[in-house]
Amino acid sequence: MTDTLPSNYSYDDVTGYPVNAWICDFNENGGYNTQSGTKVDVPNPVKSGNTVTWSFTGDNYKLAPGKCLVLEFSTVSKTDLEGVITNSGYAEINQNFTDEDVIAGNKQDNKIYNYANYNIVGLTTESWKTITYTNQGHNGTPHTDPETDTGNSRDTTHNYVQGVQGEKVTYTINVTNNSPVSIENFTVIDRLPYVNDKGLVSGYERNSAFGVQFSEILSVKVGDITIESSKYQLSFSTDKTSVLNEYSGDWSGKNDVMTWTSDSTNAINFRVLIDSSVKVKPNETVVITFKGIVPSYVEKTGISNIAWNSFAYAYQNTEILGDTVMVAEPAKVGVWVETPATANKIIINKTVENSTGGTFWFALFKDGTTTGSYERISDMVSVQLAENSTTGNVTMDNLDFASIKEVNQADNIYLFETTEKGDILTNQNSVYSPSYTTGNTIDTSKTENIVDVTNTKETGSISFTKTVAGNDDGITDTFWFGLFTKQGNEFIRYEDAGIKSAVIKGNGSEKVTFSDIPNNSTFYVFETNENGVIVDTLEKGVQTLYTGSQNGEKYLVNNTGSDGVKAGEEFTVTNTKQVNYQITVDKILLSDDVKASQVFYVGLYNSETATTTDIVKSFTSETEAVFTYLDGSKTYYVAECDKDGNRYDSTFTQFVYLNNSENPIERTFTVTYENNTVSFADDSEQYVSVTNTDTSRKTGIIINKNIISAAQPTKDMTINFGIYTIDSEGQYKLSKTVQAVVSANAFKQNTDGTYSASVSFKAEDLAKGEYYVFEINSDTILDDGDIVEINDNNYVVSYENGNMVYLDGTIDGNVTISNKNSNESEIYIKKIDVTGKPLAGAELTITTEDISIDLSNVKINDTAANPITWTTSDDKNDVKITGLPDGTYTLAEKAYNNYKGISVKFEVENGYIKYSGNDKAVYNVTADSMTIMNKAVVNVSKKDMGGTELEGALIKIVPDSDTVYLTNTEISRNGTTFEKAAKTDTDGNMFDNSDKKIDSSTKDYTNYYYSDEKTIIFYSDGNSNTEITGLPDGTYTMTEVIA
Repeated sequence: MTDTLPSNYSYDDVTGYPVNAWICDFNENGGYNTQSGTKVDVPNPVKSGNTVTWSFTGDNYKLAPGKCLVLEFSTVSKTDLEGVITNSGYAEINQNFTDEDVIAGNKQDNKIYNYANYNIVGLTTESWKTITYTNQGHNGTPHTDPETDTGNSRDTTHNYVQGVQGEKVTYTINVTNNSPVSIENFTVIDRLPYVNDKGLVSGYERNSAFGVQFSEILSVKVGDITIESSKYQLSFSTDKTSVLNEYSGDWSGKNDVMTWTSDSTNAINFRVLIDSSVKVKPNETVVITFKGIVPSYVEKTGISNIAWNSFAYAYQNTEILGDTVMVAEPAKVGVWVETPATANKIIINKTVENSTGGTFWFALFKDGTTTGSYERISDMVSVQLAENSTTGNVTMDNLDFASIKEVNQADNIYLFETTEKGDILTNQNSVYSPSYTTGNTIDTSKTENIVDVTNTKETGSISFTKTVAGNDDGITDTFWFGLFTKQGNEFIRYEDAGIKSAVIKGNGSEKVTFSDIPNNSTFYVFETNENGVIVDTLEKGVQTLYTGSQNGEKYLVNNTGSDGVKAGEEFTVTNTKQVNYQITVDKILLSDDVKASQVFYVGLYNSETATTTDIVKSFTSETEAVFTYLDGSKTYYVAECDKDGNRYDSTFTQFVYLNNSENPIERTFTVTYENNTVSFADDSEQYVSVTNTDTSRKTGIIINKNIISAAQPTKDMTINFGIYTIDSEGQYKLSKTVQAVVSANAFKQNTDGTYSASVSFKAEDLAKGEYYVFEINSDTILDDGDIVEINDNNYVVSYENGNMVYLDGTIDGNVTISNKNSNESEIYIKKIDVTGKPLAGAELTITTEDISIDLSNVKINDTAANPITWTTSDDKNDVKITGLPDGTYTLAEKAYNNYKGISVKFEVENGYIKYSGNDKAVYNVTADSMTIMNKAVVNVSKKDMGGTELEGALIKIVPDSDTVYLTNTEISRNGTTFEKAAKTDTDGNMFDNSDKKIDSSTKDYTNYYYSDEKTIIFYSDGNSNTEITGLPDGTYTMTEVIA
């Protein structure tokens, strides 16, 4: 069993969800019950790309009649995806079986293929197809009709009927909208049967034994309403090989993978495109009824030779999914015919001249509705000539001439050679000129007719030069071309010529030739996509350009070959590359509960006051709207609008879908723009941002609370928070208090044995401005590193990334606050220099004078430490000390690198740091951390030549480097710190708060100083040295401003 996973999914190696297999009873309705089944071992899967294979070999997996093997496994989605997910797979059986043995799925060799669809986002449908043969009352003359019967694709044991050659069968296409919302832009594509056909979306072989021709659409209904033909578009394609997916433009009415026309002749596919104004409401069913004609002659007959028909469909809800189209393909229905009890036959002898080998097709025709025209009435038969052979033959057996003539109301029957698609072969549509040396009118009174057909091959070629202009020298692009004939106003690709390509670098040229084409036909050369479909020549709102190149570039094209050419003629196709003037619009959606995938629309307008536009694109907060190949000389005005281009004001109302809800509700949004008036004077690429704010949304501060506990909490935790502003005096002012309750059941055990839980909530109804969020104990603010008691346990408070939030009225603020406790002390020691950088190379030791304290369980960074000593480094600076018992300790540092050693006393009480000292080396202390800063000390004195200290010298110190900042400097004298002056001038003079100069007339003037990030200024006092602490490493210049 092999499963092919959807592109966004992978086999689940992550969650540990088990893979299960059962052998179960298989009931007549195709059901099974794993609970009553027998569980079997699952072989190890073999994974290759997006396929997974299990080999169920051995006696344990043999299936007795009426038994089935059920395999269940899980997948992981790589990205968020909304739409239809198609999963496919096949079972490979190691015994012989036939098509008739297969009740469900599609047989290919010894494999049975099948697939299933799943709709994500709640847009679900149910679909099926029926086929009905209605008894026409023939009872022996000219044949006997089978009974009226209906087959249903949902019944795998009765999904086909018996028909009659030349008579019609009636099909119904049924799709029910099971979604809670309406769907629109409904498209159905039906693939009619043909020999060796394949599914439209699945691509699996349907194995039809013969073809069924399209006859007519009887009705299109939505619910009880019959849709008028003006409300749907019917088109046809003769394509037998293409397979569609959800991204194919064919679903939206384009020629993309296939070419569509209004001509039903030899149609293989037909498309019903229902107008976007038609909505399919919840629980309504779309029913399309049409007739098909079983050919008057079928080569393969009997119940084992069935002509299968299936369809695929697409639909949208633009309010949910925008341009994302949903696609599905239900099961098939079929028809078979009995072998007529006649001996009539036609022997076709085939001869070719000027050629050898090849496949040739033949069919029966009757006279058409106009003189000289013919209408095909049979399926085609073919003869394959060996590679070096010029002759061959094929026989049409068991021809019921009486039935053929009566059913088709045909006076005459003709045999014509045809193209592979069923058109009568001529030297206009083929390289052969056929001649019927014995005639081709069938004498229906004779049991045996012989028709000799001789083909003379007459070929030529069409060549042209492809040239590119305006391209960059280093850019290589690929272009495709097709050869077309014209029927009325429609162009039909001459498929025998194939699709040609030209790969051109820069402004180069390449010759392209269509060889072996009919000499006598007029052809039209067009640029196509790689599928051979003529590329669009006009896009709404942009310049007239071809878009068929591999790189997606757009070109103005000069192509005389599109006017009509014959074999032997040559011409030039010139593509001039166009500058892509592009506007990219992104969406910011500010809402608490609207889905991120919610669809909005944006348009380009001709003026600031214009209210309508045809240039509209959808976008979401996860996707962009990109307008390409615009007019570079114009100014565009970007505005949000509805899907029809009606411009919104600054406030608009729209139905939207909420998270975890399937039903739309109405919401009002405000819209603001950034750079929405766009011109291309400076750059060919411009960007616009559109912000929608949900007016029901209340902006506030989201508080994320994380708790780590040494033991499993037994009671719920109540935690209080205060939200503060700062008044003009720099004092915190309480604005709002909020409370969070963390359930004891929310705590989960971590791998290190601790327990953790998290909760998030939003504090709302806050005005614009700056706020500070604190955890509080009663009315007491708890700073970073403080201890809070919760349920008789102490927790250290930590504000991750700070606790200040600025609210601008549009975006929520966000604060994360953590609480942590431990069953043993856990403290952190950090060593930094005066710039705040980690200081490497310091040797630190923790000791105690209390000999009763047991230090045997102390660890440094989870490694046993005895003695408790370490050397700091860049990657071992913020060290964790665990297991330190309560007591008094000394943190000591050896002198090194011209720094004095430090010695700091601290206590551990109840597992937390307690410090009451005023050591200058202690930069910061919390309940579980201590940061030590090494500060250089410089002593400055002013003396005369005799060594006497002098008073009143104004001294200025500045660093020589622009990268040195004096952020942690202190000035003192004999342990007394100075009073800081208010400002200084360019000469170095100091001034107080009243702008009065500080000099010798100022009381205690020698106790003043000035300092900023780049300057230190002070007076000498004539008695003692001036001590400057905390100068960063570097060179400085000291200047005596006043002697």
